[in-house]
Amino acid sequence: VSSKMASKEKKEVVIPKTPADLQRMKLEKLMKNPDKMAPIPDRPKDRKHPTAPEFVRDVMGSSAGAGSGEFHVYRGYRRRELFRQKHLDEHAKKESQATEF
Repeated sequence: VSSKMASKEKKEVVIPKTPADLQRMKLEKLMKNPDKMAPIPDRPKDRKHPTAPEFVRDVMGSSAGAGSGEFHVYRGYRRRELFRQKHLDEHAKKESQATEF
């Protein structure tokens, strides 16, 4: 029992003060046993984005004298439409690459 206590007392808890210290500690831990395999994480999977809608509701018309609040509504519509077009383009590009392969 006393040997366990002695080993716990000998272990110093070192708190890294900088990111460089943290990296140095990780490298030292890794190099303690060079025969041990280093963990290499798998590549992250593609996120599943929501499917793009076929048509957009609430299309703004051209009305004279629109208020200042309408600009922000227009920006939201425009942002969603650009995201939808980008999503469709990426999907078409992936399909074309898959068919080429």
